[in-house]
Amino acid sequence: MDKAPNYALMDKIVEVCASRNIRYIIYERMQSERDSLGFFKSRSGFKSVYVPRYFIPLTVKGLIALKIYQKVYPLLYVVILVDCLKRFMRRLFHSVRRGWSV
Repeated sequence: MDKAPNYALMDKIVEVCASRNIRYIIYERMQSERDSLGFFKSRSGFKSVYVPRYFIPLTVKGLIALKIYQKVYPLLYVVILVDCLKRFMRRLFHSVRRGWSV
């Protein structure tokens, strides 16, 4: 396992970063450990770190878009929840109508 090319590349990256006093290596975003890339990252010692996002509008148009986004984004959760509830109720209704045969 120590002769795998991915681990050799990772070893060289760590060596170069250590020589340049770079403390953190960002390897894209952390996937779950169920897929192969997430397993490789966790096996290599990477950990998931939450970094908050901040948006700064540069124009008036961007400011308006950001304000609209801030108002609409919480409503998306409500829309998704209502849609899931409708699908659940529809399945329940059809199951009751069929005599719970599903």
